[in-house]
Amino acid sequence: MSLNDGHRERLRRRFRSEGLDNFEPHEVLELLLFYVIPRGNVNHIGHRLISRFGSLSGVFNAKYEELMTVEGVGEQAALYLKMIPSVCRRFLLSSVQDKGITPLSNSSLAHEYAAPYFIGRTVETLYVICLNNAGIPVECSYISEGTINATQVDMRKIVEAVVRNNAVAAILCHNHPDGVARPSPEDIAVTKKAGEVLESIGVVLLDHLILVDGDFVSFHDTVDGEALHSDNA
Repeated sequence: MSLNDGHRERLRRRFRSEGLDNFEPHEVLELLLFYVIPRGNVNHIGHRLISRFGSLSGVFNAKYEELMTVEGVGEQAALYLKMIPSVCRRFLLSSVQDKGITPLSNSSLAHEYAAPYFIGRTVETLYVICLNNAGIPVECSYISEGTINATQVDMRKIVEAVVRNNAVAAILCHNHPDGVARPSPEDIAVTKKAGEVLESIGVVLLDHLILVDGDFVSFHDTVDGEALHSDNA
């Protein structure tokens, strides 16, 4: 067994015994890269990735092309790293579904339901949660990616989603990748327009959530666009 093989086995054994909690960020990357770079020392690649992107989330959120600029990261490694956020998203969505869906009777429950859909999203992404008459979500429908404003959001897609799911109510939700958990004037305009459009077909827009990492803003819990409720409040 080579020196590198011994190091790999020690790191795997450490993960089996204690999990990832005490791993340094570069060691987490090193453990992952073992499976796409089967030979050689990948420790230095883990260090380079953290140095280049600043954190694990920075690495996983980096563009495929950006990852490829790091020495030692080839096509397979870049693709593998880009899969991690999507796998996490699918895992959490499956966890929500496995434990059963309850009525989204307040903004905190709506946020808990919606949050997994935004893991790894690095651009603004808009979804509409379609609710039945018991307040239970029937589907969380993808609407669009890109800047969220009233002139660019296709209201027809929102209408199609609620009609397809026979929804009686809906909740809009989108993310702010810039990290600012505050409604913008464009967010307010989209909310007003969507509410009017949905009202015209007999569907109630209950809320519009803006998600930022673990935080969120609820339009239902705001006055004049100023957030009254936030997870960090």
